[in-house]
Amino acid sequence: MKNVTEQKKISVDIVSIILSSLGWGGLLYGFSTVGSAGWADQTVIGALIIGAVTLVLFIRRQNSLETPMLNFRVFKSKEFTVTTILSVLMFAVMIGVETLLPLYVQNVRGGTALESGMMLLPGAIITGAMSPVAGKMFDKFGARGMSIIGFVLMLLATMLYMNIEMETSILFIAVMFSIKMLGVSLLMTPLMTSGINSLPFQLIAHGTAMNNTIRMVGGSIGTVVIISVMSTFTKSSNYIDPANALLEGIHAAFIIAGMMVLVGLLISLSLNKKSKQRQMAQ
Repeated sequence: MKNVTEQKKISVDIVSIILSSLGWGGLLYGFSTVGSAGWADQTVIGALIIGAVTLVLFIRRQNSLETPMLNFRVFKSKEFTVTTILSVLMFAVMIGVETLLPLYVQNVRGGTALESGMMLLPGAIITGAMSPVAGKMFDKFGARGMSIIGFVLMLLATMLYMNIEMETSILFIAVMFSIKMLGVSLLMTPLMTSGINSLPFQLIAHGTAMNNTIRMVGGSIGTVVIISVMSTFTKSSNYIDPANALLEGIHAAFIIAGMMVLVGLLISLSLNKKSKQRQMAQ
């Protein structure tokens, strides 16, 4: 393939790498420790403070560099900012649910890892099969309509997961997961494409790097929050039986996941209706 971008020789900014590692790493470590240590733990508070302060310093340094490692100026585009936030919420819920369901099957129901995998397999197949279809739908309908439909499907599946019990059919859970992943497939490519298309040509590479970074880090933090809620409610449960206690924690975690999806649905209403036409014009 012909390279259509301008190639430049740039130097690596060691300070930016250190600040980035401490910033993102501190936040991830702090949020991941909440579930076991609690919000009042000094390690959690210290990690979150160090991560937040260092991340602010990292952002300020990037804005002062001529060739930043991550160009935060891409967030001047409202469309890019909105689609990035939606990508984070989508990714967090997707990974969170994919973590909760195997815990339910194996630790609550006493199933095997094979059963967990087979339960998730149809959803994974749907995601792969829908990738080219979602691209064609985006050309026709734009990001706003697809985002609304995608988050509605995710919200439906997540709300039904809030009521799963010991005897809930595994087939039912697999069907709901397939519906959720259908919603994810309608969001993943259109959101990123719409956000990147809103940027000027010289910022496209920076936008791609920023979108990937924020989606992975933000999604990881969101997932950690979901799992931390599950761990907290499981520990504070009044049930003596570990399986029932874990099920109570899973219910609470799905409520948080549902709230994230609802926020994503509301934010998706602010997407530009003309994103399709702008993408085609460019």
